[in-house]
Amino acid sequence: MISIIVFLIIAAILVLLFSVRVSVNMELKDEFRLSLWVFGIKIRLLPKKEKKYKIRDYTPKKIAKREKKAQKLAEKKAAKKAEKLAKKKARKAEEKKLSKAERKALKKQKKASRPPVTDMVSFFSELARLFLSTFFSHLHIKTSRIRIKVGGPDAAQVALRWSAIYTAYGALITILDSNSNLHGQKRADVCIEPDYLSDSIEADLKLSFSMNLFGLLCVIFKCGIKGIVGWFNIQPTPPQTSTNTASSTNQNHVFTNSQTTKKI
Repeated sequence: MISIIVFLIIAAILVLLFSVRVSVNMELKDEFRLSLWVFGIKIRLLPKKEKKYKIRDYTPKKIAKREKKAQKLAEKKAAKKAEKLAKKKARKAEEKKLSKAERKALKKQKKASRPPVTDMVSFFSELARLFLSTFFSHLHIKTSRIRIKVGGPDAAQVALRWSAIYTAYGALITILDSNSNLHGQKRADVCIEPDYLSDSIEADLKLSFSMNLFGLLCVIFKCGIKGIVGWFNIQPTPPQTSTNTASSTNQNHVFTNSQTTKKI
């Protein structure tokens, strides 16, 4: 009985975690604002909060501690760079010892050990297509406010800009509506209008993007499995000449020994 209760509690916790929705709110008016909502808690990402300077953080002891830490990081970075440079020099020195034919054979061997460029392009394009289709199928987009005033140096430029922006907006909404979950479009405050008294384009946007944890795990798992399997599939198969040569040498050795035994 206790094990069943424990199992039900764990299952309820997992269901609760998987149903948690993470939201990203984007606002653009006077400045660009980006905030994250998790468990009803708002985390401001942009613009970053101004760092508050405290007097107690600038005592001689703390200043010396920060300088020592920065010096240690700089030394570690310099040592890592020097080690990398030394390895590169050693590799070049080893390659210089080889003959021209050996260097050519080594270069050919390295090239044969890498997947062909066409296979890599096809692999990454297929993986990107899968990621985008899976990601947008679990993504929820809510449009709250889209106000754009299109200005320009003259009336013709205003008309051209307004036409381009309005057409792009319609195409984008159609794509998002067919590939993701688009909400609030009918109740949204959408206004794209020309402004012949202004020379610039002014935008006032408020959008919200959200996805639950289960959807995010589905995207990661599906793309991860596809990526691992696809990467192994495009790897070139190593040549079997050495094994065949060794087996034929062994066969010749056995045949020679048998012939010698027969002569004796």
